[in-house]
Order: sequence, then structure tokens, then C-alpha cells
Amino acid sequence: MDAYRNQSWPAPSAGYEDDQPIDLKFYLEALLRHKWLILFLTVALSLGATGYVLTAKRVYSATARVQVQQSSGRYITITGQPAYGGSPVDAAESLKTQVKFVYSSLTLGEAVRYLREQQGIVVPPDAFRGLKVMPEEPDVIAISVEHESPRMAAALANAIATAYRDQNTLQARRQARGAQEYIRQRLDEIRSDLARVEEQMKPLKIRQHIPWNETGDMTRAMQIAAYEDQARQAEMEVASLRNRVRVLRGQLAAHPRFRQMERPAEDPFLTGLRQEKVRLEVELAKLRADYKETDPRILTIQDKINSIQNQIDEQSKKTFKTVTTEEDPNYNLLASQLFMTENSLAEAEAKALALRNLASQKRAQSPQLTEDQMNLARLQRQADVLQRTYTVLLERLQEERINEAQQLGNVNIIDFAQIPTRPVRPVPEKTIPLAAAVGLLLGVGLAMLREFLGSSVVATTDDIEKTAKLLPLGFIPASRRLRSLSNYLPVVDQPGHPLSEAIHSIRASLKFATVDAPARSITVSSASAGEGKTFVAADLAASMAVSGQKVVLVDADLRRPKIHNIFGLERSPGLAELLADGLDVEDVLQATQTNNLKVITAGCPVPSPGILFDTQRMTDVIAKLSSIADVVVFDVPPILPVSDALTLASKTDGLILVVEQSRVAKAALADVRRMCDLAKVRIIGAVLNKAETGGGYYYGYHYKYYTDYYKHYKSDGSDQKALPTASDATPPSERQQTGSQPNE
Repeated sequence: MDAYRNQSWPAPSAGYEDDQPIDLKFYLEALLRHKWLILFLTVALSLGATGYVLTAKRVYSATARVQVQQSSGRYITITGQPAYGGSPVDAAESLKTQVKFVYSSLTLGEAVRYLREQQGIVVPPDAFRGLKVMPEEPDVIAISVEHESPRMAAALANAIATAYRDQNTLQARRQARGAQEYIRQRLDEIRSDLARVEEQMKPLKIRQHIPWNETGDMTRAMQIAAYEDQARQAEMEVASLRNRVRVLRGQLAAHPRFRQMERPAEDPFLTGLRQEKVRLEVELAKLRADYKETDPRILTIQDKINSIQNQIDEQSKKTFKTVTTEEDPNYNLLASQLFMTENSLAEAEAKALALRNLASQKRAQSPQLTEDQMNLARLQRQADVLQRTYTVLLERLQEERINEAQQLGNVNIIDFAQIPTRPVRPVPEKTIPLAAAVGLLLGVGLAMLREFLGSSVVATTDDIEKTAKLLPLGFIPASRRLRSLSNYLPVVDQPGHPLSEAIHSIRASLKFATVDAPARSITVSSASAGEGKTFVAADLAASMAVSGQKVVLVDADLRRPKIHNIFGLERSPGLAELLADGLDVEDVLQATQTNNLKVITAGCPVPSPGILFDTQRMTDVIAKLSSIADVVVFDVPPILPVSDALTLASKTDGLILVVEQSRVAKAALADVRRMCDLAKVRIIGAVLNKAETGGGYYYGYHYKYYTDYYKHYKSDGSDQKALPTASDATPPSERQQTGSQPNE
């Protein structure tokens, strides 16, 4: 044992350190340890799914599909010319909008009316609870309805599709009628304006006493009127730009001036471009007086003006000179807008002046024209414009009437819903296997979670050896049947029971572990309370006594003594009186029903047991007991809560540490080892208590071996005592039954 104790072990780790990879056996043993959890979850979820399948109402689903044709983007302008707009609304976004329209109360209300009037079906209020409308690329919408009645599901889906189509057609025709109404209003306005102009022209025609177009004077008057009209339009533009310049200047003046404003530099090239643009605009005005807008000469001049305008814009951007990088961006934006507006104002003023001069020049060239003739020309020009607009609107009105008659909307039903024959839920062939699989996976997941969370606690004798570098003396299987028996000693009451054989095995391991350095005085403790140290101490002492050794069992747990309850003895006098009152050892020794086993109970309560242990008297008592017995076993308090155990253990020949399976943290066990090393306590070994026998191969194998041996032992007639149960076990009359648990 000294060789084992004096080895150069590495420092114990607070965690589980194992460089070897976890093999399949680890996972298999983990699953076996939690097999009941896995089986319970699998069966529970399978039974729950079966109950759901048997009791749930059958739900059927029917689907109708409609096609939403996208608009081509073609439309007719006010001039009667076909035009094509930009790209239409994205198809996906358009379908999303149509889906909302299907869900609308307008469509659903129309579907309810359709079913009531056309098929005599009364729709319940919650009928549309199972409605699902999903877009399907690129232009199809699926309308699905779930209902407990297959016929009702199909009828609802078809009614909604029909109502959606009808509402779409109605909306398209309503839009067409709206366009017609607008055109009619415009025609009424134009007729009124045209009548007013004609009334104004009548007195002028009477005073002239000449018919229209019989003299060249009226032609010249019409040209002059055209120039004047264009000049007025240019002057209106000048007024608007002047107002815009005034507003921008006010905003610029009121804006905080954190940076200097950019100002345009003088550019001769830009000035030349502006002059050329003004010249072209004057020439364009002349051509418009004699020719139509579609004339190639007018189109050519217009293209030149647009090209020069683009050059002016580009050159204007280049003329900005940035004085500093600290100017406010908003201030620069206002300055840029002001500069562009001032440029436009200059151009508009030049254009208006040129047109007004041209009109005055033409007027001066025709002095014979009277004011009545000029007024008549102006009114005739206005009448011509109104007449052309009136004609275009009449043509458009006729087109809209034809369009309304042909308007069927852009929604077509491409697939009517059929009456379903199989429910969509529940589906037994899917639901039950899926529930079983989920239960199995959940069970395995929880099992592995518990296993890995439990890896921080001591679960096997290997954990004891690797965590604290302690010699495992053996294990004691958990015995749930016997937990209600307070004074059960398997070594005494049932020699062949697996618990008894486990104790004997620990005694044998203890003998071999101390062969080089015999331990005459042994302390039995644990890391924390409730791990079964008292049970191990009592049964180990009984096992030694049965083997022929003279044993004294001392209850040194003065804070929570239990030995006197197990053996049915008086608590006082005991160890407390032996240490504090100076009694002799023979005065406190109490005999038991087991040969070679005597007990010293705890005695009366004392305030500070640790002080009594740290005395020469305690050392003398240990020596005295060792002289009259082969082995002295001390049941001491747990190590971590109080210092009593280490104080007493340092005076004995060795310590046996009891570790409850899956309860003690590895860090706590490592702390116990460090504390013992500091106190120079010799740890003989450790016992794994309450080991589950069904979770892995090792303990299950040994437990099965013990059980088979015990059955064979009973069949030979060597032991006539039946295994006690919680209801019929009767301890020896000499030991009174109390509330202490045997495996504690």
C-alpha cells in the first residue's frame, strides 16, 4: 500500500481529463444506463400520436388555381398614338398584391353570396379559417381550403376562385368606365370653351365684312398670333423662374453658412452655347408658325436644341470651383439649384425677348392689319387648338367604349378544385412513425445530455482513479428495495446477499491494499453528507468480525451519530465521555450480537467535536483500542463540511473514502484529495456506493454474478433466511428499528 501511496502521481484534476478518444462502448453504455428514459419517451409519443390519430377530426384540403396575366404596359396617349411604358411591376410583387386581394372581405363576401345564390349552400362563419392562398411562379395563385367536409372544401375553393375572377373583371370594366367619364367631362369643357371663342369671333367677323381665308392679311395675322402665343408662354416661364430664383435666394440667405459657397467661373464656351440655343429656339418658333410638329425640319431643330442643352448642363457642372472643403453640403445644394435656375432664367428671358421682338417685327411689317383682325386671328388659333383636342378625345372615347365591351380582366381559372378523397391530417402512416422517431431522438438526446452533463460527477471507479488518483477498493450496488430498512446489515442478516458479497469483496481489497503497511486503525468518511459512509463503516466492521478479526467500531461522527441506531445500543456513554470525562475504554465498549465486534457509540452531544479529536487523549485512545483489537474502524463526519474527519484521520493508519455514484462532483473529489495531502492523511482507497447495476456492462456483470451466486447459495440450504422486503423484514430484537436508511 505504501508503494501505491508513495507513487509520483500528477496533481489531481478538477475535471475529467482523458486523452483517449471516446469509443462506441461509451455511447452504448450511456444509452443502456438511460434505456428506460428512451423507451418511455418513444412509447409515450407513439401512444400520444396514436390517440391523436384515433380521436382527431379528419380534415380535407381542396385547391383551385388561377392565372394572373401580367399587363403588357401598352397604352394609348391623349394624342391617340400607341405608347409603351417602362417595365411593369415586378411579377412577384404583383402576385403578392393579388394574394391580398383574394384574402379581402370583398372577395370572400362575394364567394359566400355565390354559394348561397347559385348552389344553395349556407357558409358557416368559420369556414374560411382553413384558407391558404399561395403564389406559384411565375403567374399562378393556388387557393386552398381545409375543411372537415370534402365537398365543402372543394365548393369553397371554387367559389373563392370564381369570385376573385368576377371581381377582377368588374374592376377592369369599372376602370374603363372611369376613363370614359373623364373623357366626357373634358369634352364638355372643350365644347364650352369652343362655344365661348366662337361667340367672341362673331362681332369681329361682321365688322371685317370679309370671309375667312380670302385675303393674305389673315394668314399674316395668324402667323403673328402664333409668335405672340409662343412669346406669352416664354414670358410665363420667365415669371415662374424669377419666382423660383427669389425663393432660392431667400433660402440660401437664411441657411447657416458653415462653408463658403461655390460660384461659377466665367466660361466663353458656355456663353456661346447659350447664344446658339437661343438662335435655334427662335428659328424653331418660326417653323412652328408655318408647319406641324411632325415636320422633319422642326424635329431636326428640336434635336439640335436638346443636344446643346446637354452640353450646357455638362459645361455648367465643370464651371464650379470649390473654394474650401468645409462648405455645408445643403448650402452647396441650394447654391447649385440657384445657379442652374439663374441659367435657365437667362435663357428663358432671351427666348421671350427674341419671340416678342419677332412678333413686333412681323407686326410692323404688316401695318395694314387692324386690331380687330389680330384679335380675330388670336381667337381663330385658340379655336383650332380646341377643335383638334376635341377630335382626339372623341376618338379616344370610342376606343374606351370598345375596350369596356372587350374587357374580361386578366384572371383565368386554370384548375377547378376536385372533391378530395383522403384527409390531409391526421395521416396515421406518417404521424405515428414520426412521433416514434421524435420520441426516440428526444430520448437519445436527453440521455446523451444527461450523460455529458453528468461527466462532471463521479460515475465509475475509473473516474475515482483518474480524477483523484485513488485506489478503487470496490463498489456497492444500489438496493432500492432495502432503503426503508433502518438497521439492515447484509453481512449479518443475509450473508449470501449481493450487498454482503460486495462488502466482503471490499474487505478483501482492503487487506491486499494494506499488506505492506497493515492498517490497525481506519477512518471511513466521504466528501459530503448522505453518501453512505456509516453503512459502509458498519458493514465493513461486521465483515471483518465475521472473518475472525477482533473489531471495534467507533462512532466518531459526534454531530450526526447513527451507529447506536443501527445496532440498537444506548448512545451514552460513548466516545464523547471517553475523551472529555476521562472514562476508561472498558466503560464505553458495548457488545453486539455479532461475535468479535464491539461498538463505542458517540455519547452525549458536545459543542466542538473537532477540539476533542485534536488532543493527546484522542491519540492515547486510538493506541489503547489498537492494542485490544485487530482493527479499529472510525465512522467520521464528511470531509468537506467540517474539519473533524481530517483531524482524526491524521492520527489513524489510513482513510477509506466513500463516494456515491453520480452525486459527487469530480472537482469536489479532487479537493478532498488535496485536503488529505495537506493534512498528511493516508488514503487507503475509495468505495463507489449505490452503483446502478443496469447502466453498463461492468457493474451489471458483477451484480448478476453476485445474484446468481446468492441464488445458488440459497438452493444449497446454507442460508435459510429469506430476503427481507420493506413490508416483512424484521430486524433482530436486539436492534431497534429507527428512521436511518441503511445505504446512507
